[in-house]
Amino acid sequence: MKNLFNSFPVENGERVDALNFTKILQYIANVDGIDKTEKEGILSLITSRGWDPKLYDEALQSPIRSISDLPYNSETIGVFSNYIIRDCIMVAYIEGGYSEDEHNHISEIALELNVTEQTLSDIESSVDHHVKSIELWSSLM
Repeated sequence: MKNLFNSFPVENGERVDALNFTKILQYIANVDGIDKTEKEGILSLITSRGWDPKLYDEALQSPIRSISDLPYNSETIGVFSNYIIRDCIMVAYIEGGYSEDEHNHISEIALELNVTEQTLSDIESSVDHHVKSIELWSSLM
């Protein structure tokens, strides 16, 4: 079975795309300040995709203030939108759970990405189930 967070719509994207995706994850993590566990989680997502870990620090050098800061057209954003939302929620879960503040922030991003409320709810549920299954399995080890 394929890990939910290893799936992504492109296999060999450009470095700038990986950099921009990292900026999005940092943008979400920074809602309540990026802590050590969130940094580790983002680095884990970066390396699981085979991207250069240096992207993390590079992205911090020029953070985004909103999704509209990204240099992509609406078609490209549409292809990546569900993946962006999924990984943003996962980053939010890393530090002690998915807070109401993080949900509200991600809901705003979902609106910017034209992700429907139902799709957002489905993604939240998928991530929640995935996290719970990992926690349950870990307790059995």
